Amino acid sequence: MKISKAITIILFSTFSYSAIGQDPEGNVVEDVYDELTEEWQSYSDEIKHYRGLSEFCSNAEFRDRVFLVLKKLHHYDSLVLDIINDPLYTLEIDPKEYRQTLNEIYDLETRYSVKAFSVFLRESCHKRKDLEKEKDQLSNGIGMYSYDGQILMLETDLGKYLKHLDKKFISMRDHLHQIHPDQLKQIVDLVYND
Repeated sequence: MKISKAITIILFSTFSYSAIGQDPEGNVVEDVYDELTEEWQSYSDEIKHYRGLSEFCSNAEFRDRVFLVLKKLHHYDSLVLDIINDPLYTLEIDPKEYRQTLNEIYDLETRYSVKAFSVFLRESCHKRKDLEKEKDQLSNGIGMYSYDGQILMLETDLGKYLKHLDKKFISMRDHLHQIHPDQLKQIVDLVYND
């Protein structure tokens, strides 16, 4: 009975996804990740500037869109981690690529997690709010103690953090492209069976 059940599952999964490495809508996993990375890049580029940070802090709809893309990217990263650590899957990955992928995912899941991003942006929003409260007083300042100087410092901090996060997602995208497409089917199965 167990063998027929296993055969049924294999047949079902084979017919459920007509092409290897594609989701039910026919999108290739690499393409979906590429689109998410591009969407993230546009949000990141916007948030790196004071006006974009203001939009992020004050517009819940915009903030929700940013977090949705971030969560989707992290979801794929977590699934890749699960697969490359699972001894049941035999992936054809170069050992160096394997180590680099693990390091990138570890960084994404710790230093650049959704929670870490949320904490960093919350602090940035508080700094922005304080700047706006002290705008009149800071307008008399000089250099980094002026209103414009404080904005520049805030944008610099934002830029540094988001630049690192952008690089991590781009690097992860490159690692994802190194995994053979038939191995990505396992990721698709995990994503759509959750």
